[in-house]
Amino acid sequence: IEFLMLFLAVFLGFLADNLRESFLEKSKEEKYVRSLIEDIKTDQKILQAVIASNKKKKVLLDSLTQLCFKHTAQKDQTNAMYHYLPIVLEHPEFFIPNELTILQLKNAGGLRLIHKQEAVEAIFNYELKKKLLEDQSVYYQNYQTTTINLGLKIFDLSQLRDMMTTVQQNGKSPQSMSFITEDKGKLTEFANLTSMYSGIISYYIFLLIETDKEAASLIASLQMAYELN
Repeated sequence: IEFLMLFLAVFLGFLADNLRESFLEKSKEEKYVRSLIEDIKTDQKILQAVIASNKKKKVLLDSLTQLCFKHTAQKDQTNAMYHYLPIVLEHPEFFIPNELTILQLKNAGGLRLIHKQEAVEAIFNYELKKKLLEDQSVYYQNYQTTTINLGLKIFDLSQLRDMMTTVQQNGKSPQSMSFITEDKGKLTEFANLTSMYSGIISYYIFLLIETDKEAASLIASLQMAYELN
């Protein structure tokens, strides 16, 4: 009887430890999931801002492209092209996700703490979308560099600087803008580059929108899987 009582005490203690560990792990899992949802909601706000910024950039870039294709050496056209040139020079606005929670999960052993398979799959799909965006942003930036390098052979940046200063001071653009070269071939090549650059931005916007949809889907999946409000 003493042996059975001792065995039962050890067994119940072991069982209690397992139950306590399981409860703590579930509590930690839910804490990570709630934190992940908040990170994704932040991502959605960033995505919306980046989508709006890139849509605006594409419209201005398309205007510059059309001017380049139709350029006939008229001063007003040249002035307008200088007006749109900064959109090529400015650094693109890329999506930088909030990855605090996902990094904590990875450091804790991958997604080991997430036990629900549907949640793991939803997280994987979202991570894949983010990876596609990251890859496209590299291509995006490389194409911008190529476009700028050719633009430096056509546009005089000292005139651009003077133009921007004059606009800030007087609210009007100078009327004597000119190119380094009037070579029609270079202008056409530049127009081809800006047209391709616009297409790359279009695809980046498409990926941003798809990532935003995946973010909403992930939030819904996590809330359903863990019965969260």
